[in-house]
Amino acid sequence: MSTSLSLYKGMESKHIPAKKALQFLRTIIDYYGFNSISLSFNGGKDCTVLFHLLRACISQLSDKDIQFQNLHTIYFREAEEFDSIDRFTHEIAKEYNLTLLEINGSFTEGLTRLLANAPIQAILMGQRSTLVDFRNKGKFKMGTSICEPV
Repeated sequence: MSTSLSLYKGMESKHIPAKKALQFLRTIIDYYGFNSISLSFNGGKDCTVLFHLLRACISQLSDKDIQFQNLHTIYFREAEEFDSIDRFTHEIAKEYNLTLLEINGSFTEGLTRLLANAPIQAILMGQRSTLVDFRNKGKFKMGTSICEPV
């Protein structure tokens, strides 16, 4: 946990985009509650950055009942996933003692099955704002249906 807190302090004091991201994550945790959020983690660069930002954010929370290892972590596994990505995803889960829920198949099918069986209200997904589909979409929107565009 000390490395997570050091990570938080370094980002909070020196890096404006990271500071904004940490504030945004704190807003999500405060709004939904820690037990109602989930991290979609597939080993890609964007979700790995989000993973470490979330780890840093959780480290500075005053609620000692919140443990990063208890975070709902989901791996939506596509059939044609690269072996190296698959290995990396599992290595991170092992290194940080995460319970990784693997869901095979398409994202939409997996999400439908997941939400039918879990108390999750928000799923955090790492996505660069420079990608065409995500420009000018804003950071946060409450959806009313699965895979609603934001």
